[in-house]
Amino acid sequence: MSDHEIDHDTGRVRPAAENFFSADQLSHASRARRGFMAKALAAGVGAPSVAAANANAVGVGDPAVLNLPAHSTGLGAPVAAQGYGKPSRFEQNLQRRESPGLTRVAAASVSFTPLLDMCGVDRKAGRYLLAEGADGSSMTRTIALDRALDDVMVAWGMNGEMLRPENGYPIRLVVPGVQGVSWVKYLRRLEVGDAPYHSKDEAVHYIDLMPDGQHRQFTSVQEVKSVVTTPSGGQVLLNRGYYNISGLAWSGRGKIKRVDVSTDGGRNWRTATLQRPIHTKARTRFRLDWSWEGGPALLQSRVIDETGFVQPTIAQLRAVRGTRSIYHNNAIQTWRVDASGAVTNVQVL
Repeated sequence: MSDHEIDHDTGRVRPAAENFFSADQLSHASRARRGFMAKALAAGVGAPSVAAANANAVGVGDPAVLNLPAHSTGLGAPVAAQGYGKPSRFEQNLQRRESPGLTRVAAASVSFTPLLDMCGVDRKAGRYLLAEGADGSSMTRTIALDRALDDVMVAWGMNGEMLRPENGYPIRLVVPGVQGVSWVKYLRRLEVGDAPYHSKDEAVHYIDLMPDGQHRQFTSVQEVKSVVTTPSGGQVLLNRGYYNISGLAWSGRGKIKRVDVSTDGGRNWRTATLQRPIHTKARTRFRLDWSWEGGPALLQSRVIDETGFVQPTIAQLRAVRGTRSIYHNNAIQTWRVDASGAVTNVQVL
């Protein structure tokens, strides 16, 4: 049975509708985002480009880097143009075949992966890796070289086939423990340098504006976080009785150690059961039995990782970052269950 519908004895959940936000809610969110972006752009107008100044100082750059291909200079297909997605047209004639390796037999064969340091890296001077995407926005990110050489991969396939265009065909980065925006798709170029590159996607976007006006940058590691997925926003508890509260927890710093769940807004906590195996930097499913008696409830989850980091409340997060930080929100999430069984998103300080 799926996580969206539970039927143990008497407790049943009606899944959230595909588009359960009202038109007014969507309009408000759109206006808020446009206002934020307008202020951010206004703050940057007229600022000199350090990269442009450096380029002019050293002369003409590498045409292979400066001259973008046609597909990198315009918009691609809409996000859901293909629904789930389909293989790239360049892979339509792809067929599996045996490897000409050491044990070439029909029942078993071998293949080899290329070695990620054959091109050579100056480990003394090189401290950061620049990853540039070939999409229309040229998504570019800086990754610490130590992290890149630890568990970062250049991926070309997924689920037994080449990457699909929606997933970054022909190659992309896989950066465990780091926010998805650093998993650069349509990978075009890798460059090693001695300092962060301050690309637009890490100097202007995905930063946190702190209370003193300074920017908190290069905060890409996924902080410890958890969220209850059932029951959750838009769902409806159809009757009183037994429910299996379930959710996901993760941390970019290591393994999940413990998850606590509260049904009364954080006044009391119970330790949830973790689904094994538990891997480092991987999502971990948690579950907790709950008997809903039909009254209002406030569902929360709080995770602790193996480094001792505890998921903060919204008040604790704001005490450090203030109220103008919109990215990297790992605060405790609250779902309100009202007497009718409807589940909505609320904020508990």
